[in-house]
Amino acid sequence: MKIAFIISSLGSGGAERVLSLMANYWAQNKYSITVITLDNSTPFFLLEDGITLEQLSLLKNSLSVFSALANNIARIKIIRKKLKEIDPDIAISFMTETNILSIIGCRIINIPIIIAERICYDFLKSRVWVNLRKLVYRFSNALIVQTIYDRNKYHRLSNTYVINNPLNFKEIIPNNNREGKNIIAVGRLDRQKGFDRLIKAFSHIDPKDWKLSIIGEGSERSNLEKLIYDLNLKDYISLPGRTKAIDKWYKKSSVFVLSSRAEGFPNALCEAMAYGCACISFDCIAGPTEIITDKVDGYLIKNGDVNALTEKLDFLINNPEERRRIGKEAMKIRDKLNIDSIMGQWDKIIDNILKV
Repeated sequence: MKIAFIISSLGSGGAERVLSLMANYWAQNKYSITVITLDNSTPFFLLEDGITLEQLSLLKNSLSVFSALANNIARIKIIRKKLKEIDPDIAISFMTETNILSIIGCRIINIPIIIAERICYDFLKSRVWVNLRKLVYRFSNALIVQTIYDRNKYHRLSNTYVINNPLNFKEIIPNNNREGKNIIAVGRLDRQKGFDRLIKAFSHIDPKDWKLSIIGEGSERSNLEKLIYDLNLKDYISLPGRTKAIDKWYKKSSVFVLSSRAEGFPNALCEAMAYGCACISFDCIAGPTEIITDKVDGYLIKNGDVNALTEKLDFLINNPEERRRIGKEAMKIRDKLNIDSIMGQWDKIIDNILKV
C-alpha cells in the first residue's frame, strides 16, 4: 500500500502529532509512506527512517486577493505534479485549506483522497474558505472528523466518519501515585486556549507548595507573563515553552486543566488522562464532553466559569484520594484510543474506498 500524506507543515501542533503517529504506524507495518508538506521547516516530530519527506516550500504571504488566488492555483499544480510522481494508492490530507487544495489536485489526476478535519467546524471564520469547504469537500472519498458534534455539522455529506485521535501507549508510563504537587496545562499560548482564565482561577487558591506549569509557546506569552506578574504569582506559575519531552511533565503532575474557550478534539487532555492525571476541563465546544464523563474520569465545568474552576482546583489539591480515584478511572481512555484499534478504523475505510 502506497499512502501520501499532505499537510501544511510538521510543526508541534496536534494535527502534526497525529499525522506523525499514523505515518510511523503504517511504515512499521510495511506500507510505503510519503509525507508532503507545503513548507520546508524541520519536522518537530520524529518520522521513521523509511518514510519519504517531500517539502514543497509553497508557503508565502499573499499581498492581495488576486495574489492569494494565484498562489493557491500554483500550489494545486505543484501538489498535483508531486502526487503524480509518487503515484500513491490513496492520499490523506490534513487541515481545511490544505484539504481543499489537495482534493482539487487529486481529482484532476484521479487519485482517491481522504480528508481529515482537525478543527471544530465552527472555528473556520474566512467566508471564502467556508464557501470553498461547502463546495469542494463533497468531492473527497471520505471525510474524517474527531467528534460527533462535527459529524452532525457535515450532515449534508454521506461519507463522514468519526475517528478519534490515537495515542501511542507503548510510550506512556502512567503516573501511579498522583502525589506530584504540580498542575499542568498544555497548548499554544493563544487566546483560544484560555490560559488567562486558568491563571486567574489559580490566583484565588492558596497554592501552598503547589505549582502551575503551562507548556507551550505562542503569541500570548507576553500577556500571560504580565498577568502572572500583576497577580504576584511568578513564584508559583511557569511558562517553560515548547518541549518534545511532554511525557516528563505528565509523569510529575497530578492535575491537568483544559481551560480552552473552544476545542476540536484536545490531544493533551487525552494524553493527560492516559498518564493518570486528574483532569478538569471547561465544557467547551466540542471535544471535552465526548472525552470526559463528569465526576467519573474527570470534571467538566461550565465554560468560562472561573469561580467553579477555582473551587475544583482547590478541591483536588486538598483531596489526594479523589485525585487517585479520578486518575485511575481516566487511564481507561487507553482502551478507547488504542492505536491498533484506531488505525484499524482507518484501514477499513481505505479498503472500502479502494474496492470501489
